[in-house]
Amino acid sequence: MTQYIPEIFFIPTAIKLMNTEMPAATVSTMVSRWIYLNYVRDALTLIGWLAALKTFSLSQ
Repeated sequence: MTQYIPEIFFIPTAIKLMNTEMPAATVSTMVSRWIYLNYVRDALTLIGWLAALKTFSLSQ
């Protein structure tokens, strides 16, 4: 499921950002949201890795 998150948000946002007719405030808002969601995605990935490591350490 998580492998589809970039296709759902990040790719369409990148396409929208290539539109040169957007006001600077709109672009700034979209970039800020993009950065924030990337941090959330990184945090969820870290949590998943830590949970996997914990699971493998308990199974031995």
